[in-house]
This record gives sequence, C-alpha cells and structure tokens, in this order.
Amino acid sequence: MILGILKEDSFDNRVSTIPETVASLLKLGIKEVLLEAGAGERAGYRDADYVAQGAQVVSEKDVLSKADIVVKINPLTVAQAGQLKAEQMLLGQYNPLTNREVVNPLLSGNITAFSLDMLPRSTRAQAMDVLSSMATVAGYKAVLVAATEFSGFFPMFEIGRCCGSFRCAHRGKGRGFEPWGKVRGGGRCCGKCGCGWLRHRAVRRV
Repeated sequence: MILGILKEDSFDNRVSTIPETVASLLKLGIKEVLLEAGAGERAGYRDADYVAQGAQVVSEKDVLSKADIVVKINPLTVAQAGQLKAEQMLLGQYNPLTNREVVNPLLSGNITAFSLDMLPRSTRAQAMDVLSSMATVAGYKAVLVAATEFSGFFPMFEIGRCCGSFRCAHRGKGRGFEPWGKVRGGGRCCGKCGCGWLRHRAVRRV
C-alpha cells in the first residue's frame, strides 16, 4: 500500500504527516510514502528530512495518481478531486455533514474518505483525536494575541491566586512592575482565597 502526502493550501502552515511518522508507517507495513515537494516547508520540515526517513519526493500529480491512501488536512480542490481514481482512500478533515460540495465529488468518484473531525472525542479514540491538539494550539494562541492587543500588563506571577498582584504597566510604582502591598482586612481581594492582595483593574476587566 502506498501513502501520499499532499501540500496544504496556502493559508495553512500545517502538514498532515511529519518525518518521524513516515518511519513509523514504513515499519507498520506501508510499502511507500510519497511526499509532494515542499509539503512540509511551512511547518519547518524540509524535503530532505522526509527522504532521510524513507519517503520519496514527487509531484502533486504523482501523489494523486499513485497513492492508495491520500492524506491532506484540508478538503481537496475540485481539480485535485478530479484526479483521484475509484477505490482510493482519502484522509483529512472535511466537515462532511455541511460541506456537500466537498463530499459529492468523492461519492460520485467512489472514493473512500475518512473525515477525522467526525471521530468521537473519547478515551478509546484518543490516539486518533485531531481536535484536542488544535484546540490547545488555538487556546494558547488566543492568549498570546490578547496579550499583544491588550494595553495593560499581564501578570505572570502569583498565578495560583485568583486575584492579580501587580499594577498595570503604566500604573506601576516608579514606572516598573511593582507589586501592590498586602492589605489585610480592607483590601479589594475577591474575599474567597484569603490572599489579601489588591486586585488590579486589568484583572477585573479580563
């Protein structure tokens, strides 16, 4: 059986298969792994990295015509779908319940497609889960983007306490990032954790 790895669309820097996985697939019995030239470049993997693990670098046309299993995260373009032949298998994420324009050409071409976003997010299917990893990336990225756009200062200390312990950057003592003093009794702590630290306005807004 031959596995083919396609390059993702220009808006996506990911790649469906990394070099280390190529070596594992070959050990599992995959006969050949065909990589579209440059498929991993935007994700930081050179063609040479794949070749070192046993893959062959070919054109998009060769991947679509020779591979028994074609792997691409995003849906195939109309032109790509038209090059598939009956009985080939396709792995990716297509949201098939709503993307009928993607699914219909596959049905008419007798292509077996597996949309991995439809896998149940259960313990049993954890090894095949493609959603949790992307949700993790999106969550971290969201905080980084928020920190960039936010005009104040994001405290990186006292994270175990529900109240912030630092002023915003432009309000800090001496223009630095000085902590507010503990104020037992009359402070504006949430009152639940008992930390006694003043809570700054940035924390209240967020």
